Amino acid sequence: MYVVNGTQNDWQQHSIDLSWWAGLANVPIRFHIDRWNNETADGWYIDDVSVSEQTPIPVSYPFFDGFDQGLGNWIPSTWHLVSDYQNDGAYSVYNRVADDNNITYEQPMLSMAGWMDLTNAVDPQLIFLVARQY
Repeated sequence: MYVVNGTQNDWQQHSIDLSWWAGLANVPIRFHIDRWNNETADGWYIDDVSVSEQTPIPVSYPFFDGFDQGLGNWIPSTWHLVSDYQNDGAYSVYNRVADDNNITYEQPMLSMAGWMDLTNAVDPQLIFLVARQY
């Protein structure tokens, strides 16, 4: 469900939203490495693994995020900020599409890091801009 590709010379923290499995009695966690297309890299390292309660941040309605303040409102999974392709502001978020022949069961979700109370909303709509690159 989570894929990291390419070279990362420095340690980088990654977070994965496990809320889809909340309340289940048996949730396995597995790390798996695959190599394809004649890659020659030596492998990867993992350190300091933890599973803890995600403390939801308050998300007010109406809500807007142009990503100029970073990804603090989100659990980014495999998404990251980019400054070279945005509609306005300084940043957008980007995720690379995996090759379905090599990586199965990937779910690169960009999840909000909190819950939004829509009890007083009359006609709420989710509006966002998307661009697709090939």
